[in-house]
Amino acid sequence: MYITVNELASILNKTKRQIQYMISNKFAQPINPDTHRRDGGYRFSPTEVERLKEIYTRNDLSLKEASRIVGITPQYLNQLALDNKIQSSMVSIGHRLERRFTKENCKKILVELKQKKHSKRNNQYGRKLSNYSNGVRLFKHIILDDQKCVIVNTDPLSVLNEKGESVNINNIDINIEGWIDKPYVTRKGFVEFQIPIPKYVDHPAYNLFYTLIKQIGPKNIQFFETPLGDYYIRTRQSKIHISDDEFYLLQKFILKGRIENTKDCIVLSSGFDQVLLDIPYDTHKKLSTLAYKNQQSVNDLFLNIIEEFLGELDEE
Repeated sequence: MYITVNELASILNKTKRQIQYMISNKFAQPINPDTHRRDGGYRFSPTEVERLKEIYTRNDLSLKEASRIVGITPQYLNQLALDNKIQSSMVSIGHRLERRFTKENCKKILVELKQKKHSKRNNQYGRKLSNYSNGVRLFKHIILDDQKCVIVNTDPLSVLNEKGESVNINNIDINIEGWIDKPYVTRKGFVEFQIPIPKYVDHPAYNLFYTLIKQIGPKNIQFFETPLGDYYIRTRQSKIHISDDEFYLLQKFILKGRIENTKDCIVLSSGFDQVLLDIPYDTHKKLSTLAYKNQQSVNDLFLNIIEEFLGELDEE
């Protein structure tokens, strides 16, 4: 007994159009490819139906389906499989091989990637804080158990309460929209601050931090908790609008770059100007060789030479 296209679609839980696509791409092999018009449609043998059932009614996931569960691109997931970071199997689909995954392995690699993400946050500046996670914004003031609190960590979730206690909580019964997406600042350079972590909820620094993320954009500013109990802040060059008191607070704790109060706004700049220079090839080659020997960049070496020269001029 042979199976029609409609019957095969019902068996595989697919549409008639999908079956036609499978036939045209040779994923499905009818017994009458040359005579199907005369026969009133394609027909499939029981053996072919069983083969297709094994492929298309499997519990495993395609590369695209698995990548959605893990939350990464199919290309990245495929590379993880090639590197044996996640178990997978190759299945023959028509004349090609497809990589397949199980839900269990997808969930396992998802946990591993999250742990890896957390470990990456502990870098040279300290533990990186996420500006938005678990439906809340970093440094947002909220009311929790009739107390005014400020969110001091979004992942894992923790707040600073009115008693000055930092408390870990499982969840907050509110959902705060993510930050408005601001364009990524492509101009090279950072401005950096190191501010002691405030110990009480109404400290003006928390309103300042929240304003900085809101105006500069979450892509352009990073907050870190240092082992010494400070917030280390790295922000790309920006123009912001803050109060005079907030300006003086930033000015007091700046480590790198410049902060300038102009008539219209506050300007955060790296303190460097980009200058295009035409350097003779032989000179540039000598600079590159010397920079390599000194284990520094050509840019840093060039700056050192200029500063030494200017210093000698000052002495004269």
